[in-house]
Amino acid sequence: RSRRLLRIPKVVEMGTLLRRGEAAEVAMADVESLIQEVYAEHSNDPELEEVIRVEVRRFFRRIGSYKPAVIVVVLDI
Repeated sequence: RSRRLLRIPKVVEMGTLLRRGEAAEVAMADVESLIQEVYAEHSNDPELEEVIRVEVRRFFRRIGSYKPAVIVVVLDI
């Protein structure tokens, strides 16, 4: 198992409320980059999905003033 990403993480959002001055397109690009960084640091962690979920929630807490529901799906091929 190589444990490498085969493609850029896909983020799907619905009803995201952001603070003034935050652009949804920029936020989605930033969260995809964040997921790549977290994956690089924790790819061998058995709790990878939970680590990603927590980091994505923190990200949206900073830019949106709320904690969204985050569902992480990691396909292991």
